[in-house]
Amino acid sequence: MASERRIWRLCSQNSILSVIHRRARAGIKAGPPVHDDLIERDFSATAPNRKWLTDITEHHTGEGKLYLCAIKDLHSNRIVGYSMDGRMKASLAVAALDHAVALRKPAGTWCTRTRLAVQIPQVCPSPEHPRPERLDGKSGRPR
Repeated sequence: MASERRIWRLCSQNSILSVIHRRARAGIKAGPPVHDDLIERDFSATAPNRKWLTDITEHHTGEGKLYLCAIKDLHSNRIVGYSMDGRMKASLAVAALDHAVALRKPAGTWCTRTRLAVQIPQVCPSPEHPRPERLDGKSGRPR
């Protein structure tokens, strides 16, 4: 049995790094926001299905990368829809949104924007402009 300090010293001397080791990047600051803040930093909701947040995360697996798009309801603080895929495409966010809408059936106008802002433009359906059935992954326009 060896102490943690001894293992650290031996690894340092032999330049052995952990798989999850990251170097500190001093002086790097976050850039400007990628898109508009539609909820204006107000993370509270008065009723279910009033505000949903989306996020896409990348997970490294033994078989490659896995992308997860999750949609969270701010009122219940629960994930209401999600989608997983091996590639980050527009269909990933559209499938997560379709899943959430099918489960929750929200009424009225809704707006969405994800990190795929280039692939999926802001969608705000209304009675005059209903939500398209499917979006083209490259342009974000109806097929």
